Amino acid sequence: MLAWLEEEGDEERARMLGRYFKTGVGEYAHGDRFAGISVPKLRALLKELGPLSLGTIESLITNPLHDARWLGFVALVQRACGATSSQTREQLCQYYLDRVDYCNNWDLVDSSAPTILGLHLLDLPSDERLQRLLELIKEDHLWRQRIAVVATLGLIRRGSYSEAIELSIRLRNHRHDLIHKASGWMLREVGKRDRALLLHTLYLYALELPRTTLRYAIERLSDEDRRHYMTLRR
Repeated sequence: MLAWLEEEGDEERARMLGRYFKTGVGEYAHGDRFAGISVPKLRALLKELGPLSLGTIESLITNPLHDARWLGFVALVQRACGATSSQTREQLCQYYLDRVDYCNNWDLVDSSAPTILGLHLLDLPSDERLQRLLELIKEDHLWRQRIAVVATLGLIRRGSYSEAIELSIRLRNHRHDLIHKASGWMLREVGKRDRALLLHTLYLYALELPRTTLRYAIERLSDEDRRHYMTLRR
C-alpha cells in the first residue's frame, strides 16, 4: 500500500497541498509530507482493500506521509462503525486518542473524531460525555482540543446539542483560528436543527465569541440576521 502511495503520487498536487495545509516553517503542520493523492482515490483504495487489520492501520497512522495517515484514520473510522459493543468502541477510542500526535491536521481530525470519539460518547451518560470532552480541551494540545470540538458533531447528529454549545463558550478565548472555525461550524450544525437554540446562544454570547466563530455560526441565517450579528462585532 505504501508503495502504491509513492507510485500514484503527484508532486505538483503534493506541493499545493503542503501550502494549503500549512506545512511551512512556523506553521501548524510544519514538516508534514504529502504524496498528492486525491481523497476520492484514497477512498477507492480503501473500498478495494476492505477492512484493514489493526496492525496495518497502525503502520499507516504512524507513517510520515499525510496520505497514509488519512487512510489509517479512515480505516479506524470503519472499524468503529462496525463495532458491535460499547467496550469495543471505547477501546478503539482510546487507541485513537493514544495516537493523537499523528492526527495532526484538521482534515485528519474532521474525518475521524465525529465517529471514533463521537460513537464512544454516545455510549456514555450525558454528564460523563461533557466531562470527557472537558478533559480533552483542558490540555494545551491543539489537535486534542479540535478533536473534542468536532466530536460533538456525532452528538449533534443524534439530537444532543448542549456539549457543542458548552465547548464553544469555554473555548471562546482560545488563541487559534482552527478552534474558532470548528466551534462556529458546530454552532452552525446546531442551528440547522434548532434555530431557536442557536439564536438564544448568540443572544447570550455573540459579543464574546471570536469573530471567526460568529461568522461560521451564522452562515445559514438570513442576510439581515448575518449583517446584524457581524455589525455587533465591529
